[in-house]
Amino acid sequence: MRIVLAGGLIYVALLAALLLAPMKQTGPRPGERVFLMSGHVTLSRRFVRDGTLNVLAFVPVGFLFAAALRTRGAPRLGRAAAVVVGAAAFSLTAESAQYLLPSRYSSLLDVAWNTTGAALGILLDLARGSTLPTGGREFLP
Repeated sequence: MRIVLAGGLIYVALLAALLLAPMKQTGPRPGERVFLMSGHVTLSRRFVRDGTLNVLAFVPVGFLFAAALRTRGAPRLGRAAAVVVGAAAFSLTAESAQYLLPSRYSSLLDVAWNTTGAALGILLDLARGSTLPTGGREFLP
């Protein structure tokens, strides 16, 4: 359990750094501050690409933390709820921090994409069906 939890924490730390790294402005007009932007969504390549990347980035979060809770014997529904709420809270925190950065913008849709990714990770953990390694000598297959 420790190795899975440690892996999850390291991944979340790296993900936080990525979510808060400066980026080329792609959201609202430069200088315009929008908190948790929501509104009209246009189905475009960028929209699909950004959504896909957000989902894929959070699949490991759901998978690793659901697996870590599994080794502690947590009930399936409680484990899933805890991981989804935790991932949503982490995502909302990151999006709120992005509001303060001049090169980033916050989006409520990103929170939804990220939470969806974590939920898919939980489903992967449930589909896997067996307990992940709990010691330091074993590793994911």
